[in-house]
Amino acid sequence: MHPGKDEPLEPALRDIESIQSLDTARLALRWALERMRTLEKRAEELSTEAKRSEDARAKTSAELEAAQELLTRRVNESLERERYYSKIEEYLSLKLEGGLDPAVLAERAARIDERETQLQQREISAERALKAAQVRRDEELSAAMADLAASAETRLREARGDYDSRVAALERSLAERQIALHEKEAQLSSLERALEERRARLSEFHAAQRATLEREASSINQTAQDQSEFLERRIQQALAAKTKALEVSWRTDQQMLMAELAEWRAKAREHLPALLDAQGKAADAEETLRRLQEENQALLQSKSALTEELSRWRRQAQSDLPTCGKDPRTRADA
Repeated sequence: MHPGKDEPLEPALRDIESIQSLDTARLALRWALERMRTLEKRAEELSTEAKRSEDARAKTSAELEAAQELLTRRVNESLERERYYSKIEEYLSLKLEGGLDPAVLAERAARIDERETQLQQREISAERALKAAQVRRDEELSAAMADLAASAETRLREARGDYDSRVAALERSLAERQIALHEKEAQLSSLERALEERRARLSEFHAAQRATLEREASSINQTAQDQSEFLERRIQQALAAKTKALEVSWRTDQQMLMAELAEWRAKAREHLPALLDAQGKAADAEETLRRLQEENQALLQSKSALTEELSRWRRQAQSDLPTCGKDPRTRADA
């Protein structure tokens, strides 16, 4: 990067009010620091160049004075040689012409002295003009160096002021954003605490509901088990009582059944529809009982063994009941 040129700033960093993130603020602050270092480096370079120019001016002035002295010395030597040669030439010309006129020689000498005086005056005027020009050049160079130093100092002061204002604005913006960030962090922490408390309450509620449901399920299971055991005992008692009653009835009524066989047949013909209706009701009752058993089985899967055992007893009872009912008639028919 050229020291006299500034690195272009991105449009997003030119307007401090438009900075919306900490990264952008850091980038703008970094750019301002680099800009400040560049200006300081440029000021140092200008100071070095000014010092170098001053040294060159002093060296040039010394060389110019030496050249002027050499030129003056050579001009004087040339004038001396010219006067000498002119005198010799004049002397030779006069001698060749055949005579030397003292008046002419004096006049020529006076003219030569006058010319020397004019030349000396011209030399003095030239030296004065040269010194005046040198003084003017030195003054102009000093004024230019002073203007350059003042311009560099002004630019450096302006750059420092701009840098300070930008840094202050960036620091204020950064402080405001940090405050906003802390506030958001506090809000987030409060929200997290509220969520944690709500999660704890929900966990407690879930645990309480789960315990309640487990107690209710245990109570339902126990009730279903008690009902199943009660039904099983009732069925077993009913089967045992019915079997015993049938056996007693079979023994006590066998004689009377044999005697009243014809009457039973007549009555059977008369009561056949009622018997079929009773069988239908019995089938409906069996279906209702089977459905209740299936519901109990779906609710209490863990009690499947007991349900199967209960079904086995029921099937055995069903198979025994028709046998007991048909046996007297079958024997009577035989």
